[in-house]
Amino acid sequence: MIKKILLKKTATYDDIGTEISDLKKINFIYGANGSGKTVFSNFIANTQDLKFADCSIEWDQNQDIKTLVYCN
Repeated sequence: MIKKILLKKTATYDDIGTEISDLKKINFIYGANGSGKTVFSNFIANTQDLKFADCSIEWDQNQDIKTLVYCN
């Protein structure tokens, strides 16, 4: 399970960034157009992409698991 995500220096996220923590097994992400929802899901789907070099993801018990991202 994901414990914490830091998104910064990409798309709508500035140099300070945004930290999202206290995540659950299933999370519903919503917001206005242009607020960063797609960036959030793209990062989870491909954390190794160089455009996310300043972003980070912390896994519970450091156990990276397969994630599924559904965008609508």
